Amino acid sequence: MILHRMTLLAAIFLFSCSGTREPYYHGYVYDKITKKPLANILVKENTPGNPKSTFTDAKGYFKIENNTKFFSDLIFSDVNHLPDTIPTAWAQHGEKMNFTFVTSKLDTAFLLSKIKL
Repeated sequence: MILHRMTLLAAIFLFSCSGTREPYYHGYVYDKITKKPLANILVKENTPGNPKSTFTDAKGYFKIENNTKFFSDLIFSDVNHLPDTIPTAWAQHGEKMNFTFVTSKLDTAFLLSKIKL
């Protein structure tokens, strides 16, 4: 268990030093059923204290500055969709690190509507 945590921390450290990480979180938010972009979705860091947040634009795009050395989960929410929390860095079973919303590649979150169509 300790070895797994040390490996995870080392991978996060190496990734953050590699220059491929963007100084912000960014991506798109779409409806899971209609596959259409969602505007005015609140996107915020899942961190204690003073988390940064923003809203998606008409194309579903968001961008939040992140100049820290840490990765935070992102929380996506609004009144018409079920909230979702997505990790920005993770590993499963000792495999390589995976990253979302922090690299130059644009990632997409899909939210499920509370209202049945």
